[in-house]
Amino acid sequence: MHVSPLTSKSQMAALAYLRAAPYRNALPLSNITQLRGRCDVLVAEEHGRVRGVASTYHDLPIPNLTFAVDTGDIAGRLIASLAERTMRLRAEPVWALLPAEPHAQLGRQARILDSEIEFQMVVEPEVLRPYAGRPVHRLTTDDVPEMDALARAAGLSVCWRPTNDWAST
Repeated sequence: MHVSPLTSKSQMAALAYLRAAPYRNALPLSNITQLRGRCDVLVAEEHGRVRGVASTYHDLPIPNLTFAVDTGDIAGRLIASLAERTMRLRAEPVWALLPAEPHAQLGRQARILDSEIEFQMVVEPEVLRPYAGRPVHRLTTDDVPEMDALARAAGLSVCWRPTNDWAST
């Protein structure tokens, strides 16, 4: 098993791996595509085949982790490798938003201090329907007050900060 940082060469194979279950792997998929510049991403490969992907965000106010793997032992290798690269993952409690199976895999690799079920970014293909509400648009800095209000109403600890990326949208 070889664990290495995501490269332009390994990105296509990692995308194919994660797209096998896109609804379960929404966070890792976004971290190797749209959020790539804000994440440290590692890929586990064996015999030229991707077996797992793990990542952490550079700019969140809390240490964080997300991953998708074939087996728990691969989760252990990826998490340990990511912690070697990111001091915050070793020094502070880490937050993770994970589906049930990765949650169980994490529990075999680390001590989970607290856990709660949160239904976020989960949709099954058979329940998708065309959206008939307000028109969908790319978020801009004009949307930050509404995003903050939504986060406060939901009791989330999210901090939305405009970045240079927002200015280009």
